[in-house]
Amino acid sequence: MPILRVHKDQEIIDTELTRHRYLIGRLPTCDFRGTHKSLSRKHGELIRFDDSEPYSYRNMSRNGTLINGVLYQDNVKVLVSGDELAIRLDFQTGECWRLTYIETGEKDELDKETIF
Repeated sequence: MPILRVHKDQEIIDTELTRHRYLIGRLPTCDFRGTHKSLSRKHGELIRFDDSEPYSYRNMSRNGTLINGVLYQDNVKVLVSGDELAIRLDFQTGECWRLTYIETGEKDELDKETIF
């Protein structure tokens, strides 16, 4: 199972991703919730349509999200292990909320083989 590593203040929190959709934002219904006023109510979401597929990130904020230093606005990006999402909280100081996507297991070799 992949995990999302949240770097918040001086703390690191790892969450195993077991569902097909996770919402990131400021709303109380968000799965990964921040309270900073610069964080959108619905900032983005992690989505996965099938257990054999990696998660994708869909930006839902006008300010966008940095993924590995590249600004994504109105985009969907398929995530690979080690991708870092940075949500800018303060544009003057550069303060960010960082989340790292980590694929913890390798796919079973049998899934990769085609049997005729």
